Amino acid sequence: MKTTMNIRKSIIVLGLALICGTADAIGNYNDLYPRHRLRRHHVTVVAQPAVVIHNKLDKNERHSMALAHLRNNKYLTVKQYAKMTGLKKKIAKAELESFAAGKSPIKSIVVNKKRVYTLK
Repeated sequence: MKTTMNIRKSIIVLGLALICGTADAIGNYNDLYPRHRLRRHHVTVVAQPAVVIHNKLDKNERHSMALAHLRNNKYLTVKQYAKMTGLKKKIAKAELESFAAGKSPIKSIVVNKKRVYTLK
């Protein structure tokens, strides 16, 4: 009985020695070969307050803005319109397409593989 306890203790001690030796070997390997260092990823979390922006312009006011821009400039892009109105690009594109499809003096054309809007 006492012999089996000694064997168990020696197996545990041997296992711990192997584990510690392996960890030390990894540390020495990283020191010897810095190109093969274990990669550690650092993540920075930045908390920002939630900002809610309500677009106070209605569709008629945005249409007037687009017409005013087109009177002063040759073209209007979706990116410009989205920036002017504060809309997302997908919504701005859909709204400009609706202006172009309706009775508005705005029409859509393709210039250099890019869709732009101009006056009819």
